[in-house]
Amino acid sequence: MRDTPADTTAPAEAWEETRRVRRSDLDGQNHTNNMTYLEWILDGFDGPLPGEFELGSFRINFLKETHYRDLVELWYTPLNSAEDVAVGMAGIALQDDGASVLAAELTFVPRRV
Repeated sequence: MRDTPADTTAPAEAWEETRRVRRSDLDGQNHTNNMTYLEWILDGFDGPLPGEFELGSFRINFLKETHYRDLVELWYTPLNSAEDVAVGMAGIALQDDGASVLAAELTFVPRRV
């Protein structure tokens, strides 16, 4: 596992989505709010049912700011999956000009009862 997620290329099996930054996505500096990026990544998570797993941890490497009306492409791909082991997920948001916006690594763990 790397110290910071840095891979900026979408694997062939990645799930992809395009979004446009809306006003409600902005922070006080007119940049996309950091939590918005996490929400976008979680929205695209295509893994175990939410009732079975919960977000255990995440790391995001912010590389470039995005602003109102910017078009971003997000991709998500599973890193590993097992019944009793954390499920990893990686996501990258790419700006419409091809510049890397962020790299993220998420770990999902079995939900505690």
